[in-house]
Amino acid sequence: MGMGSGRGSHRFSRRWLVAVVILAVALSSISDAKKSKSNKSNQKKKTKATKKGPEDRCSLYSAVALSADALALPSEVRNELTSADAQTLFMLASTACEKQQNEKCFVGFNLFREKFPNLVEGYSNAGVALERLGRLDDAKFLYRVALKKFPEADKAIGPLLNVLQMEAVKAYDEKNYKVALSRYNEIVKLAPHIPDAFINLGNINEALQKYDAAADAYKETMEREPNNVKGYNAMCRLLLMEVSGVAVGRFGVSRARRLEAFNEAKRYCMEAVQVDVDDKGANMNLGMLYKESLEFDLSIKHLRKALDGDKSDTIVLTNLATTLSRNNEVPAAVKFIEDIIEINDSPAAHFSIGTVTAPHDRLSKKALREHGIGQDLAVARGPLIPAGAKCSHSLPHRKLVRSWLSANSVEVDIIEMVDEHEHFGTPDGPRTLNNITLANTKIQAVPLSFIDKQTIALTLTDVSMEGASGIMYTDCEVYLTIGLSTDIPRDYSGANQEVITINTPVVSVTHPSIGNYYHFTAEVATRMLLSLDYYFGENGVAKDATLLLPARYESNLPWEFLDMLGIKLKHEPIAYEAGIGKRYLFKKLHRIDWVQLNTEDPDNNDMWSEYLPSTIALTTLQAKARQHQAERAPADKSRSAPVVYICRAGVREITHEDILLRMLTQLLGDNLFVHDTAGRTGSATVGTLQSQLDLFEGAQIIMGAHGAGLINMVYAADNATVIEFPMTPQCNRCFGYVAMALGIDYWIVPEVSTFYHLKYEMSKKKAKATLITLKAVLEEKGLVGLMSPTFDWTFGAKAKAKVSKKDEL
Repeated sequence: MGMGSGRGSHRFSRRWLVAVVILAVALSSISDAKKSKSNKSNQKKKTKATKKGPEDRCSLYSAVALSADALALPSEVRNELTSADAQTLFMLASTACEKQQNEKCFVGFNLFREKFPNLVEGYSNAGVALERLGRLDDAKFLYRVALKKFPEADKAIGPLLNVLQMEAVKAYDEKNYKVALSRYNEIVKLAPHIPDAFINLGNINEALQKYDAAADAYKETMEREPNNVKGYNAMCRLLLMEVSGVAVGRFGVSRARRLEAFNEAKRYCMEAVQVDVDDKGANMNLGMLYKESLEFDLSIKHLRKALDGDKSDTIVLTNLATTLSRNNEVPAAVKFIEDIIEINDSPAAHFSIGTVTAPHDRLSKKALREHGIGQDLAVARGPLIPAGAKCSHSLPHRKLVRSWLSANSVEVDIIEMVDEHEHFGTPDGPRTLNNITLANTKIQAVPLSFIDKQTIALTLTDVSMEGASGIMYTDCEVYLTIGLSTDIPRDYSGANQEVITINTPVVSVTHPSIGNYYHFTAEVATRMLLSLDYYFGENGVAKDATLLLPARYESNLPWEFLDMLGIKLKHEPIAYEAGIGKRYLFKKLHRIDWVQLNTEDPDNNDMWSEYLPSTIALTTLQAKARQHQAERAPADKSRSAPVVYICRAGVREITHEDILLRMLTQLLGDNLFVHDTAGRTGSATVGTLQSQLDLFEGAQIIMGAHGAGLINMVYAADNATVIEFPMTPQCNRCFGYVAMALGIDYWIVPEVSTFYHLKYEMSKKKAKATLITLKAVLEEKGLVGLMSPTFDWTFGAKAKAKVSKKDEL
């Protein structure tokens, strides 16, 4: 990055500058007489001056930080430069720069700048020398001075832009996006005309999840550089993220908005191809969009064009293969999957062979568009159907079933009929404060509604179960109804390994994430209680069945739950051991589950909805927990408090959490309980399931980061309030769902947020926002007595003012 190494604004032009120097010397001599006449008056003005101009500040700065004395330069070299005339000084400094003698280069050009302050070359070349010495802050200082003196000179703007660009790239690579954003805001302000300036600004905003700002930057690119395909591609990609639900607002995105974003993305992608018909990104994006709109011929055309640029791009290959498959060009699709296997021989790639070779039970184009864009109803291929099996479908392999309602080999009974359009949670969804200040705490309520689910009872005959996710299948069907489908290639073999046959009926409550406290509470404990009543109760339909639980070493939570409630079963539960290289065969398996009939609702139809139980499941758990707690003596219960703050460890833990905890303790004192299962605050404060029930039974305010601990709201009183630190984007709204289902007041603090799997970062400013939100909740609920009357709501401002006043005195 040295001078003369290719950066146009930093090249030396020795020949023409010599003439400039000579002219400057002559002009300087001519003006000496005029200057001497006004020395007295100027001297008086200087002594009276109270504000220094940029050159004066530079001289002051030079005396402290940029002086020649600060550099390890031999005295004879320093003397040579100091005593040289203007032309010789310039030649000596230039030669030193070319020979990478950076100290001499800087001292020489710094002297030149002082002698000829009206020539920009002294500033720019001295600054470049400082860059090469690693003194970027000093270099930026000189460049800014030069820019003030010569605002139109390329040699003043160029060097500063290069340093800012270098710092921005370094910050971006280190994921320090705030610094990168600051540098690029300055870059586009100085030189909005340079290529890709607004593209880079948009990319940084996108990394910060500031999607509106990113879109504005990309649109600015298209306006300023209509022939730059990058702007169109970036805008298309951003809209595709919105279609897929990645780039969503704080409370999600509706299906109507996704359709609108889809059409906008298509328009920008088509414009990108018009700008550059051969651009790989433009053709790939457009091909993917045509695939989703079922225009397969056009999709294949553009994906093939994208592949011309890079034959090894597995993303393009995968999209092309699936599009060809859906267009009934299966042999061609298989060929591209084989290419992927050669590039990356992975289980997922091999599994894709089954995906693209399977026949498709697909709706007509018109019906599919009405059903919703991007709905891939393809049936993936599983292992072949065993010989002699009689199936209702004509596929040569097991059919993949994603919904119990579409299964052919399952008996389904409705336990509780819910109206197809029965919403809950409207209109009081998550609430927050608008523009948080002590003077302005206006409450905003954002509608967050859901449609309740049908609670159903299932009966499966001759069903196998295997793998860590407990995937179930018969001879004809594979049931992908619990957990995400990503475990299929690893967990589902359908092979003829050793079989453990269970001839007695079982009631299963297994779940792939049973060890996770949220999934256990919301999906397993609820299912257990419904099962105990429906199958084993007084009018139970399978009283002689045996409960199927995970092995204790997989998760002890279900066993602990039964022990805590004192539930005794006729038969000891069977322990399902996952991942033992065997599969279980159950002659009859019962299971409680829930399904949603109307999947078109924008607030329900997303990947997280399968983690949300029915309302009756949640209220059943709530009622059982309250009954259990009512039967316990108060003396047997562990400590509780009106306000419970939940610490989180690992994924989405809060760094610098002590800042907030100190403030909360000062505000609430003994009215605060810190729920800490991992000992982040010194030692674990809760451990058993029973201690969780004891703690949250008396909680009136539950607050903390998005995490499993918040599900304990199911054990709280009716008038409880939950305050969540959300994720950005707020795509997984499970705690909003549970709060709405239970009728619990639900707040969020948007100032304290994080991207899904990253850590939260607390600061004094964010802690203030949290406390002001908590104050508004306590005031609304009539609980102001929980707060210390001596708490400083100026957060130290009064104390600082007193110190300042004392200093003045």
